[in-house]
Amino acid sequence: MPTRRTPTRTPVRAATVRPLVLKTTGPKAKVVEKIDFRTMGATQQTVKKLKLKKNDIGPVINDIHKKSAPKALQFSKAVMRNWKGNTKRKEEAREMVKWAKGVGGQKRKMVSQAFNQSGMRLPFILCISELNKRDARAFMKDYFASGGDMKSVLQFLQLSGAALRKHRLKRPGTDSAAVDVVKDVVEDIVDVATTAVKTVVDAVISAGKTIANAVRDAVNWTVDQIGDLVEALIEAGKSMGEILSSAWRQGVAALRKFVKGMIQAGQSIGRVLQWAATQVTSCVTEVVRALIQAGKAVASLVTDAISRGLTVLYKTVQGLIRIGKRIGDIFVNLVRKTFEVVKKAVQAVLSAGKQISEILTETIRKAAGILNSVVKALKELGRTLGQIL
Repeated sequence: MPTRRTPTRTPVRAATVRPLVLKTTGPKAKVVEKIDFRTMGATQQTVKKLKLKKNDIGPVINDIHKKSAPKALQFSKAVMRNWKGNTKRKEEAREMVKWAKGVGGQKRKMVSQAFNQSGMRLPFILCISELNKRDARAFMKDYFASGGDMKSVLQFLQLSGAALRKHRLKRPGTDSAAVDVVKDVVEDIVDVATTAVKTVVDAVISAGKTIANAVRDAVNWTVDQIGDLVEALIEAGKSMGEILSSAWRQGVAALRKFVKGMIQAGQSIGRVLQWAATQVTSCVTEVVRALIQAGKAVASLVTDAISRGLTVLYKTVQGLIRIGKRIGDIFVNLVRKTFEVVKKAVQAVLSAGKQISEILTETIRKAAGILNSVVKALKELGRTLGQIL
């Protein structure tokens, strides 16, 4: 019986898994075809191996976007995830924004989305700050639309404000000749920071945000950080009144912090008190309290208030009495002042509920030199001799 031959089986080779690539006809077609889009990790590894020059990134994104917007976004994020070191980050971020500015529309929005989703919001805000006003507004609108928040914007403003404060102040003991040598460099730094904060604040407001948004999101910062933010906002053209009014609407704690921040940013006590004098009594009291907590002396408050007019003095004295300051410690700063000034202070103390006996006792204790003026003021304010004695 003939033997049956078993058919020979040819081994089946495992199918080769090829990277998911795009076929394009753009100027960077050969580069695009090398990119593996199977996963974000694979794309990131491909980008790392390609070692693209910074001015090639935009054209590559453009070629990918012609075939697939999602893959263009994936590639953009992969580029950002490969950023190591500040120099590479700044240079490539600028190139991507520069390219996106030129092409506009959906591609600009896609790049904005990539910055947000890659956690590169602060570098993105820095790039926006370097644009002209029209382009900055467009990018900032895209930034918020694609998930950006105020946190990174405020961080940028705080850092810029810190730079402005640092380079504007001559440190104690600094040799004047040394200051002259670096003067031009310092002025350049200040000019750049000033332009940057103005651009960003304008773009943020154009995107529908307000100073109130900034105040609310910064309320838990330290006083130093708020001082930096205040510096930036004022440099951008925002008024002290606008900033403090927004803080007051957020509550007492916010107001106190921002008053202290104003002083940190170099704003005068007098200007702060002048704003407070236009507000309700409770607000004046908290402003005065914040100034005292910031280490300002009663003498400084009284002196600066006098320089801003009788109404400011009246409100300031009321505030000092309400936070527990003694009449004598206030009146001692009125020696050699005009009678009208003394009279306004006496009127403020009376309106705060103080008795004539206490007013006279405190005057004798700390400011005997104005006792006659105080008595005269009491009479002109309708107090009788019997009440005074």
